[in-house]
Amino acid sequence: MNLNQWDYLKKQWQVWRGLLNRTGHGYDLVSDTFDWPEDVWENIIAVNFETKKYKTVPLQHRDLLEKLFDGLSATGDFA
Repeated sequence: MNLNQWDYLKKQWQVWRGLLNRTGHGYDLVSDTFDWPEDVWENIIAVNFETKKYKTVPLQHRDLLEKLFDGLSATGDFA
């Protein structure tokens, strides 16, 4: 399956948003990363390997991606 750039960026946004929306998340506004203990990260990464990059690196262009994708969804014939 080939993803175009739009799809790739949307996927990264969704992965990062999923981390941010986790109950009891440990998001650090200063570093723009998550500060969960290692055992929590192991569980998160085991469920979705794509989350691993956000263990130490912030989401690039978060403000722009938020404008593009936050609240963006399609339903019915447009899904």
